[in-house]
Amino acid sequence: MTTVRTTPLEAELAKLLTNTWRYMKFAIANQFFQIAHRSGVDYNHVLDAIRHDYPRAQDLPGPGFAAGPCLLKDTMQLSAYTPDHFPMGQAAMQINEGLPNYIVDTLNSRRPLQGRTLGILGMAFKGESDDPRASLSYKVRKLAQFKGARVLCTDPFIEDPSFDSLEKVLSESDILVEVIGVDNYSKYGPLKRSFDTDPRYRLVQGDAKDAALLTELAADCDQLVAAAAMIGGISYFHEFAYDLLAENERICAATFDAAISAHRLGRLKKITVISSSMVFESATMFPTPEGAQVTSPPPKSTYGFQKLATEFFAHGAHEQYGLPFTIVRPFNCVGIGERRALRDHQVMSGNVKLAMSHVVPDLCQKVLKGQDPLHILGDGSQVRHYTYGGDLARGIRIAMESEKAVNDDFNLSTAQSTTVRELAEVIWRKVHGPDRPLNLVSDPPYEHDVQMRVPDVRKAREVLGFEATTSLDEMLDEVIPWIREEIKAGRI
Repeated sequence: MTTVRTTPLEAELAKLLTNTWRYMKFAIANQFFQIAHRSGVDYNHVLDAIRHDYPRAQDLPGPGFAAGPCLLKDTMQLSAYTPDHFPMGQAAMQINEGLPNYIVDTLNSRRPLQGRTLGILGMAFKGESDDPRASLSYKVRKLAQFKGARVLCTDPFIEDPSFDSLEKVLSESDILVEVIGVDNYSKYGPLKRSFDTDPRYRLVQGDAKDAALLTELAADCDQLVAAAAMIGGISYFHEFAYDLLAENERICAATFDAAISAHRLGRLKKITVISSSMVFESATMFPTPEGAQVTSPPPKSTYGFQKLATEFFAHGAHEQYGLPFTIVRPFNCVGIGERRALRDHQVMSGNVKLAMSHVVPDLCQKVLKGQDPLHILGDGSQVRHYTYGGDLARGIRIAMESEKAVNDDFNLSTAQSTTVRELAEVIWRKVHGPDRPLNLVSDPPYEHDVQMRVPDVRKAREVLGFEATTSLDEMLDEVIPWIREEIKAGRI
């Protein structure tokens, strides 16, 4: 133990300044968060960018309640002690103590709290603590009650007769974020997902073509994400050319009928349409900007044509019924989790049987199964933008939340172009190392194997503050081990 010798006044001032410095850092984080939030920008993404390769910013905290028995008290004490009343401390107190007001006012602006039930999960001033002193959760409770809300509180560490059980708070609260998923298990059959047991997620087993079911569910939703579709790799486009068009049109019509109804009832704020890069199937401008879908020749595949029709559903519903929308177009999603679908048929690619037709898992399988020479479709010059699924999920969420995204469309993609040949080389080196030579064999490509799929990503960056930052190397470091384990288990 090291002893630092000071006078009593120096020791007291050191303690005050230490706590006040922490309090002021929390204040700047909360002020930055509110600036970003009001601008429709994801502050976590901004914070990641600030901290990236910049050691001086590593101690910038994330936003949140700055409470407890010491920080506010010591800042107030300095304010009372100094002749000028410490204006920076005064500003910090205004920001931190005002955060509950910002939260409650934001909730109330989205939908009035009057007559609704708000659940607060956690009442201590910090996590895993039984200390409620100066906790701002109590201020949230009081402010929400002033707005006319019924407030239920729970905390596993604090004994308080006014608190309720977690089960009651989750079951009775209106204002706890809940995600409702609809699945008829037609693609993979019944699945177990990592979020199945999350109390904020509810799965409804049903058909997305059932307009009555979707209308009932959408009536209580603030946001509707139109993502349900028959979808697969390039072989899907040919094997199910009619079904892709017919089934997806039925799903689309039922979804928009439900959205229009919910919007008329005053609850639904917006529909977010998950379109596809295939709307640019016939594009001739590269990088391809938003808007090229209406100036380019129409897509040649029924899948691409139907995805373009989905975007026209959004524009038509807005024009006739005033339904707000956002359209997002993910490009070449890469991640773990894709397995053999019920309707997938095995096809030979060289000496390896495959039941999927997305290029990344297909190439990973063939390399892991020892195929040499490695078979690719076409000459490998096809250009793609392989984008991590986690980045795309973040981009979709940002587009959902941003006021700047209303009635607009965005390409969501990495800015990095990669040819199929380059992709094959990276996968080969990761599996076999740098010394084993790669030999490629070109198989006849499919008719709808688009040569160039290169998006312009500036609009999403400039308007939404979104960038896909996960590199191809990082994606493959996650995907290749997963594919290896799936092969061993016989699931793909």
